[in-house]
Amino acid sequence: MRLKYVKAILGFLFAVLMVVLWWLLVRKLSPKDVSDAATALALLVGGGWTFYQFALRKSFESALQIESAVATEPMGANFVVSIDVVLSNIGNRRIGVPRRLPAEDIVHYENSVKYPVDLQVRALATDLPCPAFAGWWPEGHSLKTITGIPRHISLLYEYSEPNEKDAAITEYDFFMEPGEKYHLGTVFVLPAGHYVAKVVFVGERSTAAEYWSRTAYFRVPTVLRSAVTSSENTRSNLASA
Repeated sequence: MRLKYVKAILGFLFAVLMVVLWWLLVRKLSPKDVSDAATALALLVGGGWTFYQFALRKSFESALQIESAVATEPMGANFVVSIDVVLSNIGNRRIGVPRRLPAEDIVHYENSVKYPVDLQVRALATDLPCPAFAGWWPEGHSLKTITGIPRHISLLYEYSEPNEKDAAITEYDFFMEPGEKYHLGTVFVLPAGHYVAKVVFVGERSTAAEYWSRTAYFRVPTVLRSAVTSSENTRSNLASA
């Protein structure tokens, strides 16, 4: 869509240039008139380009902010862990997800996502040397999959429905208007430890590279990092990895 408008703008500027050149050729103008015409043409081209850069281009592009927070409560020897993912449309156009993520897109993303809004949680390996880099890849090296937790979790399960013709196919109906914010929460039961969560958002405009990702570290139980001193308040923001 953006390429279509760019071509239209460039075509208009080219047409104006041709008209001005034709006008200069058919009329007998003084050097001052030619200079004035060239100045006017330069202002027109420069103004058109500035308008595209600061108005049209910005309106074409989408922007998404991903934030997250974690809260824990003890349950016996383990903990109930709530992860709240906040999606904010900070751009000037609607952001939506595809009705279903095509298999070719999943392969294109090297099987790193399964759902349009995908959450993965891994445990930090306890046998890492120090110092060490705890990267998301290669899988199973410094971050381990958690037995009993799906490798991929859809954060849009409340915005999904079965396909009318094939109930085994799940489709999604989710979009965000500019300025809108959504909270998508999940709950786990986990033992105490160190974890890393990764959120991926794949938009419906795949040709516009609508792909956002955020990786964050959190600890179970969470450690409060604020002026609040109550030991019962265990809510804290996820720290970016």
